[in-house]
Amino acid sequence: MLLEGNLVAGQEALHDWVVELTDSVKVSKVALYTTQTSLLEARNAIRNHRQELLNNQQQLIAFG
Repeated sequence: MLLEGNLVAGQEALHDWVVELTDSVKVSKVALYTTQTSLLEARNAIRNHRQELLNNQQQLIAFG
């Protein structure tokens, strides 16, 4: 009887650990997706800014 109780307690602990690990993986996936989205937005902003700088430089050269 004591062995069965320990086995059940062990199974419950393992189940809780797997659930916690699964939740952690889900949170990590969301965090990675959010980070990826932010990095893509930053990349696009940098590209746009670079293009604006190049356009301004060309205009200065044309008027210079």
